[in-house]
Amino acid sequence: MQLRALVVVGLVYGCGSRAASPAVPPPEQGPSKASRWASDFKQLDGARRSGDSRTTLRLLSEMRELAPNNPQLPLALARMAADRGDVAEGARWLEHYAAAGMTLGAEGAKLLGALAGDPHAGQLTEQLAANGRAMGAAQRAFALPAGDKLFEDVAWDPQAHRFYLTSVRDRRVYTMDADGQGMRPLTAPEPDGIGVLGIAFDPARRVLWMSTAALPPVPGYRKGDDAARASSVASVDVSTGQVVQRIELRPDGKPHALTDLAIAASGDVLASDATAGGLYIVRSGRAVLEPLSTGFDSPQTPAPRDEATVYVPDHALGIARVDTRTGAVSWLSASLEIALSGIDGLYLIQGALVAIQNGTRPPRVVRLALSPDGGAIVAATVLAASPDLGEPTHGAIVDDQLWFLANSGWSRFSDDGTLVSDPPADAPSIWRVPTAPR
Repeated sequence: MQLRALVVVGLVYGCGSRAASPAVPPPEQGPSKASRWASDFKQLDGARRSGDSRTTLRLLSEMRELAPNNPQLPLALARMAADRGDVAEGARWLEHYAAAGMTLGAEGAKLLGALAGDPHAGQLTEQLAANGRAMGAAQRAFALPAGDKLFEDVAWDPQAHRFYLTSVRDRRVYTMDADGQGMRPLTAPEPDGIGVLGIAFDPARRVLWMSTAALPPVPGYRKGDDAARASSVASVDVSTGQVVQRIELRPDGKPHALTDLAIAASGDVLASDATAGGLYIVRSGRAVLEPLSTGFDSPQTPAPRDEATVYVPDHALGIARVDTRTGAVSWLSASLEIALSGIDGLYLIQGALVAIQNGTRPPRVVRLALSPDGGAIVAATVLAASPDLGEPTHGAIVDDQLWFLANSGWSRFSDDGTLVSDPPADAPSIWRVPTAPR
């Protein structure tokens, strides 16, 4: 779940396989990429408000260096060039955006009109339109109950052959059969204002872990609760639904939200703080939320590789590799045509990463092939892309298929938790897609 998704284009204007270098970037030294990004972003907002186009251009260029695989940045640069009448420059940046598999919404007609004089404008228009068409082998498996439950995460129990789902607004975990039938509450509701977000099942120990946090869309939330009330991870007995152990992140006066979870083979639990940018670990046999890294802007679902390594997607910056022994962070390299931003769910299967991107246009599921040393993305293949996905969030691997949540419902709510005017239909569902390209 992206709580701090930085939509650069909005700030500035209010609104097949590809090769990559196998070089492994070293762990960061000095100020983290996230801290530099946050600083530039804050300045970008000020430059935009004051109409300082020169500073805006400089900051966007710096942010492009920090997050070269974030397609929002070339789109923002294309719009800036079009605004000042530099058609060739605008078309060049838009080509980068289109090459990453992105498309434009209805508001893109203005940009395309401004760049119509470029000799490549027709080809660009065709490519952007093609990028917006449905692709891949995903199928809708079954519908989930409507009613603004805000289903966020899903886990699979291979022994009981059933799913577990979190509902942010209902403040609890549900369970249901493999075919989507027999849905029923598993846990009691959390206190008012506290939503249930991430979920991960440990089949070796038959323990379900969930994360909780105070969030604006949750009934009973009051402004400031995200800083005043504890976020937590908790283990649940799946036979009774009772919370066995709860480990809290004590309030420190700053907003926090433990959102996405993963479990390593050792039983270690990894949790992302999408609001404050931290990654935590609960080592097996201990009951302490140990800070592992603060080098993120908005970390999402961790994907453990082995006993010492976990991949962590950052919604703005890309994918990092974290050493779970030291907390050292290094960022995966990829060719510029591979979009690595906007990732919410991330899963490692058969030596590749499978990512759910809801911060890209279109939203999609992609398979990211890793280099032998695991330090680079060497190819990207779209497994599923469709306007019907709405805003997908997370999934679970079941027999080499990813079963994932689509049309989660987050777009129905504004940042303050109120329902937006003219909200999209509330139609959550579970989709499935093979994790290897056909």
